[in-house]
Amino acid sequence: MKITLISLYPDITSFGLRVISSYLKKHGHETQMIFLPDPYGDDIVYGKPRYENHILEEVTSLCRQSDLIGITLMTNFFKGAVQVTAKLKKELSVPVIWGGVHPTIKPLECLEHADMVCIGEGEDALLELVTKMARSDDYLQTKNLWFKTGNQVIQNPLSPLPRDLDVYPFPDYSMHDHHIMFNDCLVPLTDEIFEVFLKEGTVSRYLGKTGYQTMTSRGCPYSCAYCINHTIKEMYGGKGKLRWRSIKNVIEELSCVKKEMPYVN
Repeated sequence: MKITLISLYPDITSFGLRVISSYLKKHGHETQMIFLPDPYGDDIVYGKPRYENHILEEVTSLCRQSDLIGITLMTNFFKGAVQVTAKLKKELSVPVIWGGVHPTIKPLECLEHADMVCIGEGEDALLELVTKMARSDDYLQTKNLWFKTGNQVIQNPLSPLPRDLDVYPFPDYSMHDHHIMFNDCLVPLTDEIFEVFLKEGTVSRYLGKTGYQTMTSRGCPYSCAYCINHTIKEMYGGKGKLRWRSIKNVIEELSCVKKEMPYVN
């Protein structure tokens, strides 16, 4: 199976999507990643299309050999996701799945545009989905996923939150089959371009150094009304507030980063 994973965020760290890519690769699937950093994701420019048509054409061309296309989005990137998805569905016969914060809290709205949505954490749900698709098995009962079939919406229950986060590989920074919108063109992602984006990160700008972002845990002990963690805790009945990667696992990741990305200081 070949899966294309698309991120619309200005911050191309995209930790969750990169871990999903690594996880699918670990289990024998092929992935490519497309980064479409949306400078208008906060909707400050009203009525402006997120992406020029030539960018959408290039994205479509890259996706032609895909078996599944995944797009991650928060609420302020909804319009961009709609625009990209509409183009893909017009030109291709490839199923599109949305995941991330907005599909988790507004799945029915997202199913007006995507063929399926992922609720909550996506690594195991996506792996189960593509494994079933590769075998031509029925995948409509896959937990964490909602599907639209005709006028029917299939709402599957949530899987328990994974406790052992060390089972997931490090984020995929291989650069192989990674493309990015840069200077109004869709180009292969290189270390040089990646360094440019790292330097624009919040921590990098604050410290005046090139930083690297990772996640050592999932969940949060607090219940801020404006944050997705509040909703997730309600969805899971208060379970799984905090889950940690092991110290050894985190140190191994940072050691790999220092080796593979010497420009991180």
